[in-house]
Amino acid sequence: MAEHNSLRGCVNLIVLEILSRGKLTNAYDIRQAIASQSNGVLKSGDGTLYPAIRRMIENGWISIEADNKFYRRRGILKITVEGEKHLRSEKKSWQDFSSAIEEILDGRLESGQTAIDFGSPASL
Repeated sequence: MAEHNSLRGCVNLIVLEILSRGKLTNAYDIRQAIASQSNGVLKSGDGTLYPAIRRMIENGWISIEADNKFYRRRGILKITVEGEKHLRSEKKSWQDFSSAIEEILDGRLESGQTAIDFGSPASL
């Protein structure tokens, strides 16, 4: 099975989905969830996950609270109402994108159908 180390195109979708499940979690737990729930195919490095989390905090999609129960201070991440709205939008975009790819791979996409704009960040 091939390993894909870059999640840049869908990291927001994956992180928001994990957080939407309601379990209190931190960045390390998200990294572990990505690897385990993808059977090791997807892996997130610090250069992908942490900048994405910072951007999502800045955009108001997730919030962070200090958790001082442990020796090392960790931030507990939660999805916000705005994040839930963005997640719904990201899921719709991903479903449209993946359906189009499946149609191409299956040879079903006919000329004249609506195209996905690969230049649009929302479509990646």
